[in-house]
Amino acid sequence: MGAMIIAPLVRPIVAIAYSIVSGNQPLLKRSSFTLFKGVLLTIVISMVITKLVGIRTFGSEIWGRTSPRLLDLGVALAAGGAGGFALTRRSIANALPGVAIAVALVPPLSVLGISIGMGSNSVAIVSGLLFLANLAGIIFSGSLVFLAHNYGSFEKARHGLLI
Repeated sequence: MGAMIIAPLVRPIVAIAYSIVSGNQPLLKRSSFTLFKGVLLTIVISMVITKLVGIRTFGSEIWGRTSPRLLDLGVALAAGGAGGFALTRRSIANALPGVAIAVALVPPLSVLGISIGMGSNSVAIVSGLLFLANLAGIIFSGSLVFLAHNYGSFEKARHGLLI
């Protein structure tokens, strides 16, 4: 349960990965909506804090989220794999994949909210793209782990994995 405190997006993301491999459309819809609410909430909170604090310039941490590297995608793929694997084993705590997912997703989302709050569309677009790439990597690798552990079939997952 520590993962839910650290990364509230972890459960809906892993549920999306599972629903893809199992062909569970109602779960896919519910978890996608929950993920959308969490993403929107993160962006809005970042925008509000930006306005309240009066941030006027971007620091090095924000600029670091505007130039994605291959390492960022590697972290996302590892996070998705860890999240999927942790749910296939009761003995593994969910906190570790939660932290990994938080590292891959929350910073780009926060930068997205900050840049919107500051009116910088170019930074918002790049951080949004980083978030989407990381999200896709997490869902993809989580789905592969679920497939490897026979939680679904490749036939059911083919369409979702191709998307």
